[in-house]
Amino acid sequence: MTTETFTTPGQATWTAPFTGTVKVELWGAGAGGGGNAVASDGAGGGSAGGYGRLDSYSVTQDTVYTLNVGTQGVGQTSLAGTGGGVTWWRSAATFQVPGGTAGKVVSGGAPGGVATAIPATDASFVGTFDVKTAGGDGGAGVNNNNGGGGGGGGSPGDTTAGGNGGTGGVGTGGTAGTAGTTNGGIGGVGGGGANPGIAPVSNNGGGGGGSGEGVVKGGDGTSGKLTLTYEIAGAGMPWIPQAVLGSNSMIGGGGFTS
Repeated sequence: MTTETFTTPGQATWTAPFTGTVKVELWGAGAGGGGNAVASDGAGGGSAGGYGRLDSYSVTQDTVYTLNVGTQGVGQTSLAGTGGGVTWWRSAATFQVPGGTAGKVVSGGAPGGVATAIPATDASFVGTFDVKTAGGDGGAGVNNNNGGGGGGGGSPGDTTAGGNGGTGGVGTGGTAGTAGTTNGGIGGVGGGGANPGIAPVSNNGGGGGGSGEGVVKGGDGTSGKLTLTYEIAGAGMPWIPQAVLGSNSMIGGGGFTS
């Protein structure tokens, strides 16, 4: 079984080495956390991107297929973070999963970015997937003289959604959203006190944590990801003629025995 993984943001191509089917998995990029503009409040964490899976996509040998990996959202200072980019297979109009929503900065406590829900007809997912799950929401910052930032949302897996980031506390950052099973990623931790938000320590499109109080930066999200998993029939052990197998030769031994 072969798995090819694409994590560099932007477009790329893949040339099919065989005719058959591949499993395609896509993660949208995580959003950046907000960075608060005043000295007393925490900012919101960014939400994670979505996940989509195609169990058996037909490909033709030597055909070139285009894909796109979502660009990570960036945490900001004194502003809301930026959203995570979409990840798509073939084209943005064929199979696309959403990126996360940015962590916010507002007076009176900053809400986190809200990940897109995924009912069967959700417009943010383009194309028909065999499985689709949502990323976790970013946690809210706290309006307090020592307010902490909200945690970033965790990225989803192929079985469960990502967990929501925790709300910031007095002097403490919100907890990171948990990874969805079986192949999600955790979110970033919110900034506590006057500390910046933290980027996730794992990939797969988790959201960045919001900043703590003061004019400090939110955490960056992580880039999206796309994987192609396949098995080429007959690509195992090299073929050896039956006549050779039945002889007294020593394959690879450099000689013969009597």
